[in-house]
Amino acid sequence: MLSARIVGALLLGPVVLFGLYKGGYALSALALVVSRIAIGELDLMLRRKGLHIVTPVAYGGMVAIVAAAHVGRLDLLLAAVVLSVPASMLAPVFSGGRVGQSDVAATIYCIVYVPLTFAHIVLLRDLGVWPAATAVAATWACDVAAYFVGKSFGRHKMAPSVSPNKSWEGFWAGLAGSAAAVWALSRFTGLGPGLSVVAGIILSLAAQAGDLAESCIKRFCSVKDAGTLIPGHGGILDRFDSLMFVAPVAYYLFLALR
Repeated sequence: MLSARIVGALLLGPVVLFGLYKGGYALSALALVVSRIAIGELDLMLRRKGLHIVTPVAYGGMVAIVAAAHVGRLDLLLAAVVLSVPASMLAPVFSGGRVGQSDVAATIYCIVYVPLTFAHIVLLRDLGVWPAATAVAATWACDVAAYFVGKSFGRHKMAPSVSPNKSWEGFWAGLAGSAAAVWALSRFTGLGPGLSVVAGIILSLAAQAGDLAESCIKRFCSVKDAGTLIPGHGGILDRFDSLMFVAPVAYYLFLALR
């Protein structure tokens, strides 16, 4: 399993870093591709509970949201999210009875959870390469520290009903790892050492919250992994669940500190 995780990281890491370095169309295209796969994974999971995402609405909202982020227009991004609500609610009218109200709720949930969070990675890159790199570094450092410390020393279960492998030892290690990563990059972000540590802790909390949130979805749908795309990591949602929460928090944090 460990070797598979390393292979998965080696395959995915360079793609993410290239997208962050290039920004612009490259990163927006990456956000679209990743969002498309993630929506498909979420749809398959929810189908196990009899819920069906209205994919034309979800994919249309995805394109509109990422396009708004690409041009840096928060007003257009908000409009895309808001307009996806009536679009979802009208789906039963034109479906011939195939779309129920639970499917409408699942579609709105999908749009808010997947493309809206991924779009914030694009918005974050607009603030500069280092804020974006810091968010990714904090996420990865948190994940790595929590995984290895939890695996080796985890004794006290953190949320056994949701994610039995999570431990408080891993939680604290994740905080330390993220804080250390943000502190190490403070000379590039302009944050002072003290503020960098605080920012790292905040980003770590977001990362671990994202991980637990996706665990709740998988537990609800009775699946171990969201997908099988990435060796050792499961699906796109399994790999990006933490960053999906970190990106919006990091964006508004760096925006406030500018």
